[in-house]
Amino acid sequence: MLMFLILSAACKKQHDAGNDKATQLYPLVTGNKWIYVDSFFEASGSFYSSDTFNVKAAKATTLKQQLYTPLTDIFDDSIFIVRSTDSTVHILKEGREALLFRWPLDLSQPIITNSYHNDSLRSVIYTAANNSTNYPSYKILIIQDDGQWNHYRQQELFFTPGIGIIKGRDIKKSGTGNFYTYDAFKLVAYTLNQ
Repeated sequence: MLMFLILSAACKKQHDAGNDKATQLYPLVTGNKWIYVDSFFEASGSFYSSDTFNVKAAKATTLKQQLYTPLTDIFDDSIFIVRSTDSTVHILKEGREALLFRWPLDLSQPIITNSYHNDSLRSVIYTAANNSTNYPSYKILIIQDDGQWNHYRQQELFFTPGIGIIKGRDIKKSGTGNFYTYDAFKLVAYTLNQ
């Protein structure tokens, strides 16, 4: 618990004086860093391990005529690949893009669903702010479902504008049709140079 408090206190956001408007909803400036605690689970739901991992914004690259920024670990493997403006954030899943977040949200809709590739990729954005996370955030589901149980993937993400993904879990489907969390992570510290 003490380590969590120390890491949380270490969080800082640096920005130019007098410029409080973020240029990106997800701050993808090279050198920005996020530290997560990651927990792993068996298909039975049993916890078996945890780890801490660092993610940094790497050099942006052009894919499909769009500028994407890989968020990479210490081995330079991409954990997330995203693109962001001052009003939208998109995430790549197996080379296909899904809307992660849009600002401002249409609050007349409690849920905003986007469907891609004959409904095999969906993003579901919950428009009510979630205040039970360390930072006010919005819940997003990214669902990959081509109809084969062993290909099913779902990510439940919590996104905070101006910080990024602050919490998440990865969900698979078993051969019996049961859903289970195999990975859960939570942001404990970050440094933004934007």
